Amino acid sequence: MTLRIIVKVCFFCFALFFAAFVLFHFFAGGVGGFEFQSPKISHAKNPDKDVVGNLGGISVRIPKYYVEYVEYNSGSLFGDFSGKKEVAQRKFESELRSFGMDLWFPASHLSSEERQLNRKEGYGIYAGVISGEYYPGPGSLRKRARVVLQPDRFPGDYWWNNYKRLPDKRYGLVAYIVSGKDPRTGEPARESDVTTDVYIHNRADGEIDSVIECRRTSVPEGIASCDLLFSLEPLASVQISVDFPRDCLSDWREIKGFVEQLLLSFRVE
Repeated sequence: MTLRIIVKVCFFCFALFFAAFVLFHFFAGGVGGFEFQSPKISHAKNPDKDVVGNLGGISVRIPKYYVEYVEYNSGSLFGDFSGKKEVAQRKFESELRSFGMDLWFPASHLSSEERQLNRKEGYGIYAGVISGEYYPGPGSLRKRARVVLQPDRFPGDYWWNNYKRLPDKRYGLVAYIVSGKDPRTGEPARESDVTTDVYIHNRADGEIDSVIECRRTSVPEGIASCDLLFSLEPLASVQISVDFPRDCLSDWREIKGFVEQLLLSFRVE
């Protein structure tokens, strides 16, 4: 009986010691080489993993926790190429062509654990950035919107591309919806899950500086989304497309400013 008690006590002490060891390394920085830390802490320990290049005319250094893969004008990618041919060292003169960022609006620096705790205080957005050889050129937003701005001159080839302007603005945006009926159902085309509502914002000089395309979804419990398209002209030849929940259309100004300021924060003088 005494031996059995001794064995149980030893087992209990070992289990207690092991639990303390795991908890210590969890909070101190990692177990088996894997560290539980926020992206900014990880970046501070690995600053050499920054992405550098020329983004539409401005030199940038992008922290690795914002982007995983980027594309340069040469057509090559830069990222985690474990076991593959090593990628050439990039410099600030290397022209960037495209990259994307999964962000949390309005606090993009939060880790996944912190986002779970703050999910009521924000939502996920995705920003796609193109420049270099992919940049469509000045005035591309007006070209993108000409189907809704000049339907007589640029008529849509399909029923879901025939737009009409609504009399009232929405959140400071000029709104356009698809006119007519959905030939498949006979219902108003604007209520179809294949049509897109378009919203346009003009600067004081009349030039378009933002185009937003909002979709619907027929998926039960699905989340309809919008694409906000804008550029950094004349500061840089860069075009950005931001995907965000349609229910958050009223936040479009803040979303645009948030992404714009984030990109400009990567600038290196």
